[in-house]
Amino acid sequence: MDLNQNTPAVDRGRRRATAAKVCGILSIVLCWTSFPGIVLGTIAMIVAKHVKEVGPADAEHTAKIGYFTGFIGIILSVIFLLIYILLIVYMAEQLGLIASTPGA
Repeated sequence: MDLNQNTPAVDRGRRRATAAKVCGILSIVLCWTSFPGIVLGTIAMIVAKHVKEVGPADAEHTAKIGYFTGFIGIILSVIFLLIYILLIVYMAEQLGLIASTPGA
């Protein structure tokens, strides 16, 4: 029987790895909202990196998933943010709120 399997530090590392994974998945699910996706993705990457550095070895795979999904969530959120900015600029041009050509 391995006594290290039930220590509070090991359980805490597993919980943090799971939290990173959940935040990463939520960042992908909420990427269309941009800012929550970026925040959750960043949290997932930070927590996953910490778990990979000091956490238990059996939580490393879950932490890698959390890091990867957080990274993908950030990328998708930034893409959606850029699309929203372009749509706002396009709509403002169509409504005549901003000039579409310089000097017009």
